[in-house]
Amino acid sequence: MRKSRMSGSKMQVAAAVLLICLLYSVTCVALEVLLEVQLPLEPPPGRLESERKQFMLLSDQEPVDSLEAFRLRNGQSRAWRHSMLVQICQRPRITCRREKPVVFSTQIEAPSGGILGRLELLEDVEPADAVLAFALQHDTTRSGRVAILDAVCATPRVVCTRHNALMYKQSVQGDGGKRIGDLEIYDDVEPVDAVYRFLVDHAVPLFALDQLLNAACSSIGVAQCQRSVPNVYKQRIVVENAETGAPRQLGVLQIPLGQEPADIVHSFGVHHGLAKPFRQNLVRQVCAGKYVTCKRHRPVVFASPVALENGTTVGVLSIREDEELVDAVRRFVRRTNITRDLQISLFQALCGQREGVLCTRGQALLRSTPVSDGSGQILGVVQIYEGQEPADVVYQFAEQHGLAPTDRDVLLDSLCAPPTPTESGDSEQEDEDSEPLACSRYAPVAFAVPVAAKNGSRLGILEVLANEEPADAVARFGNKHELGKAEKHSIVTGVCQASGLPCTRDVGILYEAVYTLPDGRRELLPFFDGQDSTDVIYDYGQMRNLTLRERQKFLIKVCNEPRKRPNCTRAEPMLLSIPVWESADTKLGNVEILEGQEPVDVVYAFMEKHDLFQTAPLNTTLLEIVCNSTRVECHRMQPRRTLFTVHATYAGLPYMLQYVRPESDWTCEKQSHGGQRCIHYVEILAHEFCERNMYEWVGCEARILEALRAQLEAYEVGMWRAKDQYAKLGLVKTASREQIDAAYNTLVKRFNNETEPHKYEKLKEAYRVLSDPEEKYFYDLPCVKLFGCLCGKRQKDGGITFTPD
Repeated sequence: MRKSRMSGSKMQVAAAVLLICLLYSVTCVALEVLLEVQLPLEPPPGRLESERKQFMLLSDQEPVDSLEAFRLRNGQSRAWRHSMLVQICQRPRITCRREKPVVFSTQIEAPSGGILGRLELLEDVEPADAVLAFALQHDTTRSGRVAILDAVCATPRVVCTRHNALMYKQSVQGDGGKRIGDLEIYDDVEPVDAVYRFLVDHAVPLFALDQLLNAACSSIGVAQCQRSVPNVYKQRIVVENAETGAPRQLGVLQIPLGQEPADIVHSFGVHHGLAKPFRQNLVRQVCAGKYVTCKRHRPVVFASPVALENGTTVGVLSIREDEELVDAVRRFVRRTNITRDLQISLFQALCGQREGVLCTRGQALLRSTPVSDGSGQILGVVQIYEGQEPADVVYQFAEQHGLAPTDRDVLLDSLCAPPTPTESGDSEQEDEDSEPLACSRYAPVAFAVPVAAKNGSRLGILEVLANEEPADAVARFGNKHELGKAEKHSIVTGVCQASGLPCTRDVGILYEAVYTLPDGRRELLPFFDGQDSTDVIYDYGQMRNLTLRERQKFLIKVCNEPRKRPNCTRAEPMLLSIPVWESADTKLGNVEILEGQEPVDVVYAFMEKHDLFQTAPLNTTLLEIVCNSTRVECHRMQPRRTLFTVHATYAGLPYMLQYVRPESDWTCEKQSHGGQRCIHYVEILAHEFCERNMYEWVGCEARILEALRAQLEAYEVGMWRAKDQYAKLGLVKTASREQIDAAYNTLVKRFNNETEPHKYEKLKEAYRVLSDPEEKYFYDLPCVKLFGCLCGKRQKDGGITFTPD
């Protein structure tokens, strides 16, 4: 029964179409009903049951267009349309060519008459993009494309969000396939400009420009790419007519990549008769652009190559607008290092001989810095010329303008620091050529006196600066000339008597640091002459319960202070230093234990260095003295051999990493799958060292591990060549007979007679000497030094053998 009703419906439609064709004499094409079905609608809110309605698809209809019309009539969602489209497109005889419906369609007439073609706008497609595709297909001019888009956008049903069309869109990936972003090129922008801006926006190196541009131009057509060099700035310049006040268009200012904006603006301004203030303001506007890089703010008004007597060109001397000739020559000298005679020749050849070249002074201006007060009002300009000491100029300026000492010091620090680019181009000094100032001191000289050495030769001039303690100046001078403590004390006494300056102490302070505690309190920590910074900070940290990282950050800050650098000879603090005397008059040296070292290893290394193992009481006594100290902790009493030391520098501080032979070269742990994972001791040591001292350096572990492996390999090569029998067995001189036997039995399995015969013989000899008590006794006898280069040892037969020390 249902089938007969559907057939009847089809017959009714066909009859209606036939009647229309007969009445209006229209050429009709026979259409076939491809699909007639009841589609379920979305149920209204609060209801579970859905209504069904009749849907018919004819042979000339795109399924998505028919579904869209049905959706709009029945108030259904886009999600419903997509779901129905998926089901319909799976039916036999149904062909789906697209998923988006046509929301607007119109015939486009050609300028010469006739129909150019049909323009169809798909859902969610920007009209400008559709018009561009249509125009490219039908070779329409840009003006024709604009006219079509204007007409389309004037249609009420069409929404245009932009009038520039998207010609090209490509996802750009970086190294490793990581997505950077989408490169989009619109028809109103030159492709090379769009690519350049994309690279700048995403911080991609400019060497990728050609590759991306070639890909884009190949896609949109080479004819669309007019340039290969991007413009970093493009703006139509409009000025006001001085007489009528009406706007006057001068033209478009374009600045290509690689050209200096100040020079382009100057040429543009001169061509159009623009005043200098207007040009300067325009340069500031241009240089504020996101895609513009300005190395300078003043244009070059004169340029000439400079050649030597042999005809070799050393460079181009350029003079900028309102620039003194002496400043231009000095800038040229810094780049070329020409002789003083050639400098004078250049100055004389141009000074007063060239129109427009300023020549009013003979000293170059090194720095010109405006200084403002707290409200931003300019107090004046600090100008430092060639041959002047910055501290003298700043102190004089501060006295004239009433600057507070803290503001004065900040100003001096900023001048003595390396120059940084400024936001304004008003300064006489150009950013790219700002010359680092040589600041030999940070205050004016209050007292100066020549100092002679013991032999009567002149050491130098001792300068005591304003408001400086004489002892501090002497400490600075003495450290520079490697003077001893007594010599410094003598100079302090002499200076205090001769100068009349107030002297409150006889030991100099190299630096005073301010530390802010967690509760906000600020404490002043002095670093006296002769103290190492890391030791001072360690003691302060113990008193204030600072963590290791808090101490490390404080130490880095102190040791990188630009004004007065205190003693920073090591990063590890010295916990203990004990003098050891051979006799009442002869000092062997100091047992010095640094943080992170095991005391027993340090004591052993000291005794081995000085050949003290025949004096057993000293061994025990020295170790007991060390371990009874409250400043160190002894975790073990059996020493281990220190094989070598690796030195590393981080944040300006020298670090020391000692490789102490471990109990085992490998550390293994069982895995969940049943196997085990083993790590060599060098990897563990590198990780622990970097985690403790250089945790912010990403590449620390790799670099330290590389150094450790290289040093370990070099040590093992040298160990087999050396005469130290204990080293071959990996033992210290205090090793027991059981330890000697165990070490030998382990090593001969690794270095046996078949695989390593040479090392095997070395092991056998070492074991023969150390396992025999009598042989070991004579081997352990201290060395008797002869002539400073020979080592004499008594033998079992009573004789003495001499070997090079």
